Amino acid sequence: MSQGQPVDATLKTAPANSFSLSRNIGLNIGILALLYMASIVLMYIGLEYWGLAAAAVTFASILLLALSMRKMTGGCLSEMADDMAAVTTGKGALLRKLEVTDSGEFGRLCGNYNELTENLAHTFSDIRKRTVRIAYDATHLRKAIQEANHYSSRQEELSQLIFTSSEESTSALNEVAQRTGEMSELNSSNIDDARASSQELVGVNQMFGRVREHITDFSTTVASLARNSENVRTSLSMVQGFSEQTNLLALNAAIEAARAGEMGRGFAVVADEVRTLAGKVRDAAAEIGVNISEMAALVDRTQMGTREIDELTAETREVIQRSTNQIGRMVQDFETNHEQLVGVSAAIEELSTTNRGVHSRISEIHQLGSRIREGMDRADKYSTSLRGSTEDTLGVVSHFKAGTGNFEELLSKAAEWRDHIQQVMQQLLSRGIDIFDQNYRPVPNTNPQKFTVGYGPALEREIQEFYDQCRDHFPSTKYLLAVDMNCFIYVHHKAVSQPLTGNPEHDLLHSRNQRFFKDNENEIRRAKNTAPFLLQTFVRDTGEVLCDLSLPIHVNGRHWGGLIMGFEPNLIISK
Repeated sequence: MSQGQPVDATLKTAPANSFSLSRNIGLNIGILALLYMASIVLMYIGLEYWGLAAAAVTFASILLLALSMRKMTGGCLSEMADDMAAVTTGKGALLRKLEVTDSGEFGRLCGNYNELTENLAHTFSDIRKRTVRIAYDATHLRKAIQEANHYSSRQEELSQLIFTSSEESTSALNEVAQRTGEMSELNSSNIDDARASSQELVGVNQMFGRVREHITDFSTTVASLARNSENVRTSLSMVQGFSEQTNLLALNAAIEAARAGEMGRGFAVVADEVRTLAGKVRDAAAEIGVNISEMAALVDRTQMGTREIDELTAETREVIQRSTNQIGRMVQDFETNHEQLVGVSAAIEELSTTNRGVHSRISEIHQLGSRIREGMDRADKYSTSLRGSTEDTLGVVSHFKAGTGNFEELLSKAAEWRDHIQQVMQQLLSRGIDIFDQNYRPVPNTNPQKFTVGYGPALEREIQEFYDQCRDHFPSTKYLLAVDMNCFIYVHHKAVSQPLTGNPEHDLLHSRNQRFFKDNENEIRRAKNTAPFLLQTFVRDTGEVLCDLSLPIHVNGRHWGGLIMGFEPNLIISK
């Protein structure tokens, strides 16, 4: 009768007229009691021979009774004891029914035992499924908690940055508010200065207007002076003409007096005096002409300077007028800016108040983020503990073979495949190939980093196709491989043993051979496991959550590593 397979109970009914087992035992014990009492009585009344005979018959009856009871009960109890021992050691299955040959109490005992073991088998199978589901969900929960913990840590970092930025913003706003107040005061002072400057420019402009009026009057006076100078020069020319004519007449008179002789001597004296006076008049007129010419030149220059002054004054007044207008507009702008600065100052003060409230809320958010992260850390510990507890429970439950269910079919197949892999490795070892080579030599220019070992190519030729066939035997199986005790996998499935492309994301999924897989405790445990089997749930580096079954591999009596099989939990949970 094969272990691990359901066996139907066979009920053999006793004859209808036979006594039940308990009645036979009671009748035999009664007869023995009577024989024992008869032997005592016979020995007591002196019939020792008959007493000894009765005692011998009693002893023989006891032996016969013992043999009869062993015959009647030995089959059932012996099978029951053997089955319980096999189940306890893990070599037998619970779902194995005893053969019932009696309809009495022992028959009922065997039947109840069969019913109990059947219920236990189904219960253990159901517990195993539920435990796998819990472990799978716990792993998903841990993955979600770790992701949430990562996001929580990132949130805490960001909240810390926001908190720091808020402090800096608050400080900056306070400084801006202070500077804005100072600017408002300075702007108010500048407005007063600008207003005073505008009024002074208006006064200067008015003064320049009066100066220009005086310059205009002065220009008129200079023009009149120039005209008078010209009139004087004209008159002086007439005087010079008169002087020349007088001198000429005096000369003619002197000539006529000379001709007259003694009679004209007095007239000659007068003519000389007249000529002398005419010379003096001429000289004076010449000097006056020179002075008048110089004065006329000065008047001309004065007129030119006056015109230039008038032009410069006009231009200056225009500049002053423009400056006055600009300062006026600047005063208006200053007033507008002052009003805006007052508004900005009020807005900044309100913003500072709001920012202080926001800063307080950000501080609360930062504290809550720290508490959330601490809570997530505790949740991660609890989820890890839950997963460990479920895996421990699964290990305890799986120690007993139920004799039914997908898991035991899977485990049986995995054991067959493990044995085949052991044989292949044993053959390689017998051919002189060091299957225990742990001199992992890095393959240059590989990312992820790959390694090579001496037995790698030979093992790949012998076993890669077998890996693929075994993986395809059960649906939802992701991998079935041999990993050495240092977590190194040289041979992987053909589909994911592609050459490196240089794209790390692509190569992570499609070039998984010749690599170490020890990123977490689960991958380390499965490689070093020496128990009959180890069932875990964990998150792969690809992000998948899988069940992982590990069976130890021994070559030449030495632990090499393990057969690992990754699959989705519905493979053993589904009915």
